Amino acid sequence: MQLRKFLCCLPLKYGVIIVGAVFGLLDFVMGSIGLEMIISHKYPDEVVEFFRTMDTRTCVAGVTAVIWVLMIDHFLLIYGAINNNLLLIGTWLLINYIIFLFTLVTVLLDDWAIGRIRLSDNETALSENAVKSPASDSLKIH
Repeated sequence: MQLRKFLCCLPLKYGVIIVGAVFGLLDFVMGSIGLEMIISHKYPDEVVEFFRTMDTRTCVAGVTAVIWVLMIDHFLLIYGAINNNLLLIGTWLLINYIIFLFTLVTVLLDDWAIGRIRLSDNETALSENAVKSPASDSLKIH
């Protein structure tokens, strides 16, 4: 079975061009916002809090660079669809599959890391309470 239609109505070629254009334009807008933040050196509080353990400017620059690379990848998808270049379409599929895997691993490890942090915080709180417990006060000579 071959897929010949996009959303059951458009020819697949035009659907691929639409997907590439929409995602390419979204990446362009997000990359431009990141570039504006880097140039003006003004970041929203959420961004600063998100990158609180690292240099915010460096992190925003890295994310912006990745977004611009994705934008180029989406525009190469459009070019590949127009010129029937399967190598460019395959490259787009490979890059987006890798991004999907990284996102999946990040989501899974994020929950695991949060659980580990909470566990270590609880252990720290328990050890601090053990040091300050009333039982240690009863050992003192009055």
